Amino acid sequence: MNKPYDLIDIIGKPLTWIGRAIDMGTIGFGEKHETIDYKGQKVMKAEYALHLQTPWRIVDEKTSEIIVASYDMYVPRSDSEYTEYSEEFDWDIQGNNLYDEICEKLRKEEVYVEKVFLSKQNDIKIWFSNQTVLETFTNHSDNKGETWRFFKICDEDERIPHMVAYGTVIEW
Repeated sequence: MNKPYDLIDIIGKPLTWIGRAIDMGTIGFGEKHETIDYKGQKVMKAEYALHLQTPWRIVDEKTSEIIVASYDMYVPRSDSEYTEYSEEFDWDIQGNNLYDEICEKLRKEEVYVEKVFLSKQNDIKIWFSNQTVLETFTNHSDNKGETWRFFKICDEDERIPHMVAYGTVIEW
């Protein structure tokens, strides 16, 4: 199958969204446009989406500081009275964890993709205009579980295939 798009297509595109769906990192690139969601509702979505089901982080290249990481979903917000081990802490509630708190701040920044790299193990690196880099880490060898998924947002009737990494294998 011919590839209708590739990760390099996001070079020069703005980072439009960063958030989560349960414990999956969701990142949007490109201009927002109106489309129809799975419920038939009109919604605004980014041109491209990257869904991460593997460990990942965004690092400041100057200081080596980790800005946000996938595990932050399981840590209470900085202003919370709970610890991550408190029985009362519910990480799954949107806005309740450190990840949600940091992503809310990151969505306010104007950032563009400068460079993209995909390793032989399907680890992704995406460099941004603010000297940060997103790094993923393929953490299994069986090539069965989904690691990440990259796709172009389309209208309901277009059905553009997704680029899906299963460990070290990519399928369209």
